[in-house]
Amino acid sequence: MRPVIYLTDENPVVARDLASALTKNGYEVVTLPAPEIAASLKAQQGRVVLFANIDRGGLDLAREVRTLRPDVGVIYSAATPQRIPETARVRGAPIVRSPVTPSQLVGVVGALAS
Repeated sequence: MRPVIYLTDENPVVARDLASALTKNGYEVVTLPAPEIAASLKAQQGRVVLFANIDRGGLDLAREVRTLRPDVGVIYSAATPQRIPETARVRGAPIVRSPVTPSQLVGVVGALAS
């Protein structure tokens, strides 16, 4: 069973493009404002992956989500990923350079979900 992917809607154009690519590849996508994601994830059943942009508060969001649901997969993006220390991220979370392309996100989600 494929995970449900959570995206923030901070950049509606990017969120729409990423959600469209993920949906075309068979993923269910939930797009919400960042403050609503943790509560929604807590109630979500099954496997979940959070896509969090570090440049837009993703480190804090991922920590909050992992506190509520330690089983949630996290994928980070950042404009300068090499500047983000491993210790600042939640355990096991890959980081990709932003802007992330839809096909790139599909590939990372697929690798994380397998």
